[in-house]
Amino acid sequence: MSKKRVAAVVVTYNRKELLAECLEAIFNGRPDPERYELYVYVVNNASTDGTNIFLDEYSKRHKNICVLSLQTNTGGAGGFAYGMNEACKRGCDYLWLMDDDTIVAPDTLEKLLEAKDILNDDFGFLSSLSYWTDGSLCKMNYHNIAKDWYTDKILIRDSILKIEMATFVSFFVKADIVRELGLPYKEYFIWGDDTEYSLRISRKYKCYLCGQSGVVHKMKTNRSTEKYATENDEERVKRLYYSFRNDINTYKKQGLKRKIGLFFWYWMEFFSVMFGKGVSYRGIKLRVLCRAARDGLFFRPELVFPDKGRTDA
Repeated sequence: MSKKRVAAVVVTYNRKELLAECLEAIFNGRPDPERYELYVYVVNNASTDGTNIFLDEYSKRHKNICVLSLQTNTGGAGGFAYGMNEACKRGCDYLWLMDDDTIVAPDTLEKLLEAKDILNDDFGFLSSLSYWTDGSLCKMNYHNIAKDWYTDKILIRDSILKIEMATFVSFFVKADIVRELGLPYKEYFIWGDDTEYSLRISRKYKCYLCGQSGVVHKMKTNRSTEKYATENDEERVKRLYYSFRNDINTYKKQGLKRKIGLFFWYWMEFFSVMFGKGVSYRGIKLRVLCRAARDGLFFRPELVFPDKGRTDA
């Protein structure tokens, strides 16, 4: 029996110390060597902190690592799309996605593969539980439970729960699914690419959270997305444009209930910025919200397939 190829796709930008820890943790994993061969695809998003030098040295000491160096920073979305495309082109069977601040446990991948076997390979994507550095659950890494989760509730005995949405923090997907449904939208740049992609997959395939598979997500702080009105970091205030624009594009394609939810969510953010007390950068925030709404409604990112041509989304 030929071994299945698992490709860990890691996107990095100017965090070489975290990247080193991330890579060591991946290579310390223990998938069954008789059944699986692990490859690591590192997408260097034009880092300027010496990451390229580190990766040159690191690749000399580790086999099965492929360094993909980009000339410009394409954001997390562009990095994942590029790395996934390369892994699919080179014949990998499964893709395991994570950022450079994701620290896997020795059995993280092993538990995902065990869940794959329990499910008889009948899944769209699998997701690990994400913890912060203090052992609490990571607030940024959400998992939306599928509305019909109870149809597979027997899987709870194996700590497997049916979901419909997850983040790219230990996100395990079959390469055949990527070839069928396409790559994440690289035009999203940052934020929301994993939301759209997981929803794209779960519309057609059953997807699951694997409770026995865990990672540590080394974010600076353990916080979920704050209300825009209370955000005080000017640079983040401006960059959140991508989050608003991308979410509007994602949810405008969903059912009526989600469209209504999108409408109320957006106007609640807008009015809280417009009329809230002590709102910092009020003018900038209002301009960001207006531009994101306009661009999100008319945003048409390209759907790209590995080794295939392009088509309009």
